[in-house]
This record gives sequence, C-alpha cells and structure tokens, in this order.
Amino acid sequence: MALIQIRGLRKRFGDGDVIQGINLSIEEGEIFGLIGPDGAGKSTLIRMLTGILAPTEGEISLRGIDVVQDYEEARSVVGYMPQTFGLYGPLTVEENLRAVARIHGVRGAEFKKRTERLYKFSGLGPFRDRRAAQLSGGMRQKLGLSCVLVHQPQILLLDEPTVGVDPVSRREFWEILHTLTAQGTTILISTPYLEEAERCHRVAFLKEGRILEVLDPRELHSFFPYATCDIYAPQIRGLLGRLQERLAPPVVFLSGDHIHLICEKKLVDSGKLEQTVKKLCPEGTHIKE
Repeated sequence: MALIQIRGLRKRFGDGDVIQGINLSIEEGEIFGLIGPDGAGKSTLIRMLTGILAPTEGEISLRGIDVVQDYEEARSVVGYMPQTFGLYGPLTVEENLRAVARIHGVRGAEFKKRTERLYKFSGLGPFRDRRAAQLSGGMRQKLGLSCVLVHQPQILLLDEPTVGVDPVSRREFWEILHTLTAQGTTILISTPYLEEAERCHRVAFLKEGRILEVLDPRELHSFFPYATCDIYAPQIRGLLGRLQERLAPPVVFLSGDHIHLICEKKLVDSGKLEQTVKKLCPEGTHIKE
C-alpha cells in the first residue's frame, strides 16, 4: 500500500520552477532516500509534503489525505525533522519532549508511556535531565527525532538529519530508523551521504527539480555521476573555504573532524582533487574515498 502519493508536482519561485513535474509513490514501511547536489530541490520537495509550502501544481496525498485540502489532518500522521531542528536549549531532554507532546495533546500517563519507549530505543534515558544545549551533536539529533515521534506519526519526513554528526551517532540513528520501519513506519529521507543512501530500500536521484531515476541502492555507484570523499587536514576550516572557491563542488561541508565532499568522479579519477588539496594544504592531509 502506497502511503505517499505525488502526482504532477511543480513548485515555482519567481520565474523558475524548482520542482518540475515530480511523480512518486512510496510504500508503507519503506525507507525512501533522496539524493542529489545542493539546489536539486530535495528540501523544497520535503517541505511541500509537510504542507509548509503549497505546490504551484499537482497533488500530494499522505495515507490517502490530501495535504493541501486537509492540512491539519495530514499533519497528524506526519513527523517532520528539518535540517536544523528547533530544540529549546535551556530545557532538559524531558522538558523538550513534554513541550512538543503538549502541542499534540499527549499528556499524563500517555506521555510517560511514550517517553519511556522513546528513551529505551534512542538511548536518551540517562540524559533525560540534561539540558538540550549540553548534548552532543548526535544526542541532539536523537532528541530531535524523539520529539518528532512523540505523537506516533505513520510517516517520517527527514531532511538531511545526520549532517555534521559523528559516524558512530549516524550509525545509531540509522539503526533507530530501521527499527521504526520494522514497526510499519514509512520514511522519506534526504541525505548527502552515499553510504546512507545505500541503507534505503529505494533511492531517487534529483537534479534541477526533476527525478532523473529511481534506483535500487545497489545500482547507485554505476549511476551516480559523483564521488564522495572525506578529507582530513590540520587546518580544516580554512581548507573548506578554499575548496569551495577552487572546485565549487555540489556538496561540501564540515562533518566532525573532516570535510565531507561530493564532486564529479573525473576530479577523483584524474587525481585533480588530490593535487588541489595538497596544493592548498601541503602537510598532514588525507583523503578517504
């Protein structure tokens, strides 16, 4: 059964279409990935699915509910986690969960029951009295996901939820996602990480607002026209800016102690990427593909 149905979806800003005629069907219990360069339309597509942005043309239904016509009802079956989730830094883990739960009318014994379950599978139980501002990046993302889950949505919309999170926390985050799908939750997730896309059941490659292909993750490496690399260097922030100026890669950002970069395969295969990195930072650099 398809829980997410998209037909002829189009979004125009000014004179240009940022989403151009997308048709998509996502099944119950599926993890569906969105990949593509920055500006491909991934975030815009997800925001339209939440009802935050109205489409210029087309239809969106979530569990049979028309998102445009029945926004409030659609919102009750969806959990949305944007790139930056708005946690209340001065509040504790439990206070953040309680604040979100109240919005959805979850109180008393039911709140306690749900939070205990969330603590158990997220590992946040020992930190329930810690302020959100004092949590690590990985723990903040787990809290953000727990807040999204407190009203028990059937569909999760996640916009690059693990960017900047350390590899161990990313792996734990994905273990939680697979636990949720085993329980019937349907997940649409955008990610800049090719190895994360490989954890999905199916993946759509977006470019310039169009879906070029819907793939089995095992087909990604043959189709994906880019290579992903992690760059380690002693002066990482300075190198980041210089790489952006010199190569203008589709995706480049700091991720913990390294730079995560997606660039054209020919830059890697020809050795140009390595030459450029060595020229910009001659000592102590290491590139991991």
